[in-house]
Amino acid sequence: MRSAVLKCSGPWMCSKIAKVLKIAGEEVAELVEPSGAPAVGGIGGIGIPVYWSDVSFADSGSSTPGGGSDMPVNRRSFLSIAAVAAVDVGVAQDLAASIAGGDAGPLTAVQTTYGVDKTIASMLDRATRSTLLRWTEDLGNPVARVNATGILAKMPDQGESRRVVSILRNDDEVQRLYLTAVATRVCAIKWEHAAKFVENPTDFPFASIAVERFAREVVNPADVGARWCSAKMLQELSPVVGR
Repeated sequence: MRSAVLKCSGPWMCSKIAKVLKIAGEEVAELVEPSGAPAVGGIGGIGIPVYWSDVSFADSGSSTPGGGSDMPVNRRSFLSIAAVAAVDVGVAQDLAASIAGGDAGPLTAVQTTYGVDKTIASMLDRATRSTLLRWTEDLGNPVARVNATGILAKMPDQGESRRVVSILRNDDEVQRLYLTAVATRVCAIKWEHAAKFVENPTDFPFASIAVERFAREVVNPADVGARWCSAKMLQELSPVVGR
């Protein structure tokens, strides 16, 4: 089983983790692991610029459950997987309540996760959808705008696909944040590496691997934003495919 880790993106998120798991705040630190992902294979003879020297891809291949009776269970990983799911649902419920109440404050604190966005999107009613659409234009905070856009992008009916694509094309700050989030998740790399990647895609030392992963994500049925961002990254990477 692949391991999953909890990540605290700041005091607000850590407090939510503690609340959902019903544990003390200091106990959250015991569940949080470094955000760096294990490398898969070596870098070989590729000449890598200094700022890419510690980048690595995590294993994002499919894994099957089960195994023989002598297979050890990684209890920490099992707990982390369950905790991540619980945190996604708990945070999503709190954020959905804030959105329904017209309070955009929590959306300005930290960029929400893919799982949180999907959970909130499944809860949207017409009024909440209208509020998020208004916030994608009216809010001065780019993190809040990208969060609103990300939730709308994952609506089960994909009913706001055209609007989401228009935002990504025209709002440079939202585009940058969304691209970075998609690159972080799809390529399983650190946020800071993903930010550099989307800024200079052709400088990335693992372009062919990234192309393969974005090609899969470009048909993600659950997220029009991820589809658009993946298509854009494939276009940017096309000159270096095969290098």
